[in-house]
Amino acid sequence: MGEQKKQSPSATHAIIVKAYIWREGKCLLLKRCADDEEFANHWDTPGGHLKPDEGALSGLFREIGEETGLVVNKARPLSTWDHFTPAGARVGISFLADDPGGEITLSPEHDAYAWSDPTHIQDMPMAENLRREILWITRKGWHL
Repeated sequence: MGEQKKQSPSATHAIIVKAYIWREGKCLLLKRCADDEEFANHWDTPGGHLKPDEGALSGLFREIGEETGLVVNKARPLSTWDHFTPAGARVGISFLADDPGGEITLSPEHDAYAWSDPTHIQDMPMAENLRREILWITRKGWHL
């Protein structure tokens, strides 16, 4: 009998990691550029898709660095969620990440950032699940 090749399973979902970074009671939000295909001009937290064979924390720290210039090395899982788009299904993991301090340097995919007081996010364009999660974090007191 010949040697059998192992078939790698096809991915059913993309995995996304997101970070809530708080400074003096305010959450770091990034504004997506106007040419973003899915969430143009919407506010979001740092994060993105994991690369193949990348762990959740290492991917989270990479994405935070790419999008903000911050070097984060400590985070804890907060929640999981899913999201369905024409491009496919996504599973997300949100984290509370330590604020390392320092200045923000935006990536080309964002055109603004804000340290936002949770009481002022109601009028900011963002995904409703993100808004709910920010308010949940503040009710729990985890933003302090």
